[in-house]
Amino acid sequence: MPLPASDLFPLRTETLTLDADTASRLQYPSNQHRVIELHPPPDQQAPTALPELFQALRTPRTDWTRVRNRSACLAIELHRPHPDTLHLQAAVPTARHERILRLQLADHVPGITFSDGISGLPVDTGTTVAGGLITTTHQDWYPLRIDRPNPLLNAVVAALHPHAMQDTRVVIQLLCKPVTGHPVRRWWWHRRSANHCVYLRKEKERLWGNRSPTNRERQQARAITHKSSQSLWWCSIRLFIAGQGATSHTQSRLQELATAFRGAADPETGQALTMRPVRPWRASELRRFCQAIADRRFASSSARFRITDAELGALASVPTRQQSNLTLSEP
Repeated sequence: MPLPASDLFPLRTETLTLDADTASRLQYPSNQHRVIELHPPPDQQAPTALPELFQALRTPRTDWTRVRNRSACLAIELHRPHPDTLHLQAAVPTARHERILRLQLADHVPGITFSDGISGLPVDTGTTVAGGLITTTHQDWYPLRIDRPNPLLNAVVAALHPHAMQDTRVVIQLLCKPVTGHPVRRWWWHRRSANHCVYLRKEKERLWGNRSPTNRERQQARAITHKSSQSLWWCSIRLFIAGQGATSHTQSRLQELATAFRGAADPETGQALTMRPVRPWRASELRRFCQAIADRRFASSSARFRITDAELGALASVPTRQQSNLTLSEP
């Protein structure tokens, strides 16, 4: 079978126009998760973080060699197939995870309701798509901010209001699974983080004498030590845009969405989130990136990073913002 022309030339690919077969696979993914749409309560009585939810959903699994990570992937998503429609939903692999999700959210967010969610991506034949990745600015042993006055998703929902990017369909996906298996890789990460703490705590050499570590360096060392002692998740935040906006304003649309994640920056540790556009050499790599989003699985271009239950609960908290295109629960 001959390769497409875009695969024969080493040119960066920012956008992809879908054929009928690719559009069908994105609309009806093979990896069937149980997708639940979440309707936040209208009285804005929701916690700013939900670490207990992910503690309950955490089920690490490995193969019989205890090397490969066989844990199931969970996803928190925002789908905007039309400017007037915004869906907040969660995707879990099994019925047991769905029961845990419903019970935990009902306990911590009174008044929340549930309905069936959207399984695939909002695309059609001939749709132009593009993508981006949200990743950390520093090594992932530096923690993100968790003590926000408002849920982080409030800013993300605000960026998807009905009058923003009206020519663009948007999917924002936060994919996660527990860190387990790969003992050598985990040992090496802990060793590097411990060595970095030693560097932060020791005296720094200068041209005219040494200096003691600053209070900020001591605080950073304590934060890294605390994070490395916690149970960790692999996390990947992926942006998917489709439509006319992906054709003519690709970078502008991605940057506009990435701006909403600035609230995760921690002024003490210096850790923050930044956007990296997906610009592969071949169109087939961008096609695989879109398919990984639809299948809700990690891929080679996921830009994943490690976070704790508290960080994940702060990133994926239920929004309290009232917006016309976000469906709320009925009182």
